[in-house]
Amino acid sequence: MCPPSDRGGCGGTAIAAPTTDAAVEEARNAFLRKQLQASKDGLDQSAGTITALQARLDQELTRKSELIHRWSEGSLHEAELTEEDYFTMLAALNRKISSFRESIAGLQGTPPPMSAPEELLANWTAGSLLQRHAILKRYLHSITVQPPLAPSEFIGLSW
Repeated sequence: MCPPSDRGGCGGTAIAAPTTDAAVEEARNAFLRKQLQASKDGLDQSAGTITALQARLDQELTRKSELIHRWSEGSLHEAELTEEDYFTMLAALNRKISSFRESIAGLQGTPPPMSAPEELLANWTAGSLLQRHAILKRYLHSITVQPPLAPSEFIGLSW
């Protein structure tokens, strides 16, 4: 119930607390499950991306090794490459290799989900206020509270 107007409230708004609390809890649980699933899906995609990037990195490392081998043997001319071509290609390969390594490191730095959905929800139920705050902070970016609807506005709503 909203406090009376002399204490800064409107004095007239009331809700059925148990029903509202149950609805909020159900919405929160659904939201957390959805966030955890999205996090898991993101990790699955990251694993596939890391594998593809690692394959490309390996290809570029092989190309670099072959190029250096040709240069050290003096057989660049057989591939119609000059020393200038060699250094240009080597620099380009080094940039690609660095880029792939940075991308892989960035994806590997993605934190794994903290726990399975059911375990997280159990932690929520048994957790302290600080623990609940930590859970919400990890998965929520903002919460918007809308003003209450007047009773006449409830008539057209579909649930």
